[in-house]
Amino acid sequence: MKLSPFLIFFVLLFVAFGIYFLRPDFVGMDSYGHLLLTCQNNNAMGATGIPFLLFDAIPCNLIELKMLLFCCAFVSGCFIIKMAMLFSKEHGWRASYLIFLSPVLVLEFSKFENDAFAFPILFASLYFFFKSLKANPVLRKEMVLALALLIPAGLLWSGSWYFLVSYSLNFFWLGLISVPAILLFRKSFVGGILRTSRIAEDMPFLLHVHWVLILGFAGVILSPLLLPQAVFFFAMGLASAKFWILSLPFLVCGAVLLHERLNSPSLNTIALVIALFAVVGTAQSIMLNPPTESHWQALEFANEISDGNYAADWGYGYWRLWAGHDTNSYGTFWKQEDYNGMIAVSEQPLGCPQIKQFGKVGVWRC
Repeated sequence: MKLSPFLIFFVLLFVAFGIYFLRPDFVGMDSYGHLLLTCQNNNAMGATGIPFLLFDAIPCNLIELKMLLFCCAFVSGCFIIKMAMLFSKEHGWRASYLIFLSPVLVLEFSKFENDAFAFPILFASLYFFFKSLKANPVLRKEMVLALALLIPAGLLWSGSWYFLVSYSLNFFWLGLISVPAILLFRKSFVGGILRTSRIAEDMPFLLHVHWVLILGFAGVILSPLLLPQAVFFFAMGLASAKFWILSLPFLVCGAVLLHERLNSPSLNTIALVIALFAVVGTAQSIMLNPPTESHWQALEFANEISDGNYAADWGYGYWRLWAGHDTNSYGTFWKQEDYNGMIAVSEQPLGCPQIKQFGKVGVWRC
C-alpha cells in the first residue's frame, strides 16, 4: 500500500520545522515587529487593516504561534502537491519530498509575518486556477473560487495582487482588469518589487535561495500551461528575493515533470536522498538563523553598561523593543541612529574600541 503524499510531506515538514519548537524565540527581524503587536500591544511596525486586526487578536503563546505557522506551511505544501498531481498523475506525489530541494517553504514560514497567512490562500487559489484551466470545458466554479481567494490574500499581503497579473498570462480576459491596474498603479507595481539594495530580502539575483530545486525550471518548459506564470514569478524572484516563494509551486511541478520525462529510477533515488539531506540542513538553518543567543547577550550587556542609552544596527530595533529596551531605530535603515558618542552593538567593525565580543556580535565604545 502506497503512503499518502500528504503524510510523507507532513513527516518531512515536521522534521525540518519541528526543531523550531526547541528554540525559545523566533527567527527573523520583522517577526518581532508582529510579536510586539500580538504580545505587547505595541504597533511599532505600523500595521493597519486586516493585518492589524489579525495580529492584535491572536493570543500570545509562542508555542501555539509556531504551531500556527507549521499549519500554514503544511496547508501551503498540500496545495502545491495537489497542483503537481494535476500535471502528473503518476509522478505528482513526488512533490511531497521534491519541495524540500528548496529551503524556501520552511524558512519563509518560520517568520511570524502577515504574508505567512496569505501564502496558503494564494497556493489554494493557484491550484483551483489550474484545475479550472486543465478541465475541458473550463470549470467556472473553480475559476471564480481562484479569483475570489485573491481578495482575502490581498487584504493580508499586498504582494498577492501580482497573482491577478500572472493569471492574465493564461486567462487573457483578466487583462481587462490587470493591465489598467498596472498602468494606474505602475509606481506601486514596480516599487513593490524593486525596493532597496540594503535589505537581504530585497536583494536581486540570489539564485542560490532555491538551491537544487532551481533545476525544476527545466521541467517547467515541458508545460506550456505553466511556463508563462513560471517565468513571471521567476523574474520577480530574480528582482527581489522576497518573491522567490511565489515561484516555488512552479519549480516543484517542473521537477515532477522532469522526473516524468527522464523516467530514471536511479535519478529518483538520488533526488530522494538529496531531499532528505536538505530536510536536515533546513532544520539546522532554523536553529542557527538570527537572532542567536549572542545577539540577546550583546543587547543585554550594552543595555546594562549604558543605563539603557545605547545604539545598535537598525535591524536589531524590534529585538530591542521586544527585550524591553528603548529605541526609535527600527523597521528601516532610514531610522538608523548615530553611533558617535554611544555604546554601540553591531556585527560590523565600527572603527571604535571594542568592549566585548559575543559570537559574531560586537559591543563598541564610539
